[in-house]
Amino acid sequence: MKLKHDCIREVLLVIESDLKLNNVLDNEDLENTIKFFSRDDIEYTVKQLTGAGYIEAEFYMEGYFIKHMTFAGHNLLDDIRDVKVWKETKDTASKISSVSIPVIQQIASSVINKMLGLQ
Repeated sequence: MKLKHDCIREVLLVIESDLKLNNVLDNEDLENTIKFFSRDDIEYTVKQLTGAGYIEAEFYMEGYFIKHMTFAGHNLLDDIRDVKVWKETKDTASKISSVSIPVIQQIASSVINKMLGLQ
C-alpha cells in the first residue's frame, strides 16, 4: 500500500480534535469522520503513524483504537496544520517521486521559517 501524505495530515487533525483526554478513538469514529479516504487507507496510515511513534494505538481482529498522539505527533501536526504551509510543502515535495515523513516535516518547517522571515 501507498502511504498518502494527505491522509496522514487528516488522521492527525481528527485525532487532535476528536480524541478526549483519558479516552480512545476507535476505527469507526475515525472512518466516519474521514470521508475522502478508504477504510484501508486510514487503517494503513494509523498503523504507520503508530510504528513511527507519532500516535499510540492498539489493534485487534475487528479494528483498532487510538489512545493518544505523542509529542512527536503533535510536532508533526504543528508543522503541517496550516493550509498554506501544507500546500507549499506538497508543491515542493512533488518535485521528486518519493518523500518520507521526516523530509515532509523538514520541508514544512522550512516553509514556515520562510513565511516568518527567518530564512
